[in-house]
Amino acid sequence: MNQSALLLRVAVFLVLSLKVTFVFAQPTNQLAETTPDRVQFRAILEALNPPSFPLTNFEARTVWSNNNVLRDRAAQKLRTIGTNALPLLLAELKAVGTIEATNATAAIGPKREVGAALKALGPICKPLLSELVQELMAGRNPENAADGLVAIGREGGPYLVQALTNSNSSVRTCGVINLWYFKAIRT
Repeated sequence: MNQSALLLRVAVFLVLSLKVTFVFAQPTNQLAETTPDRVQFRAILEALNPPSFPLTNFEARTVWSNNNVLRDRAAQKLRTIGTNALPLLLAELKAVGTIEATNATAAIGPKREVGAALKALGPICKPLLSELVQELMAGRNPENAADGLVAIGREGGPYLVQALTNSNSSVRTCGVINLWYFKAIRT
């Protein structure tokens, strides 16, 4: 790899790190925020799925370590916002389903972000139960909808079982995979 490509990768990584660090560099003794604006929310979602492009073995370990820190901070920030983040998260969930219907490749990053946000919020997502069930059964973004049902807990389990009889094979597959995961984290 030539030196200019290496410098470019390092510069991109530093810019992304500074962007994410700026978003999360707030005092920790603040009370829960009101609903964040869409730009702040997108920054949190992007931090849940930071890019990683290792340069060398040493730099790969550094990037991995930094990404874990960024992910943890983003998840904590999202949990601090709590249920106020749910309307924006629902909008992102539906947007990913729409993007995926037209261009599955373009939906990969946003899909990972929404899935990570649902997992980070966990049972806080309970008010989204009916919307998650609708998204799952309709086959629009079934992977994230099933992830959300697992994150909610016991209340989501019966809907994963119901997904096994759906006519859409993607929905059935998500039901099987997430029931296994549901059982694995519950035992």
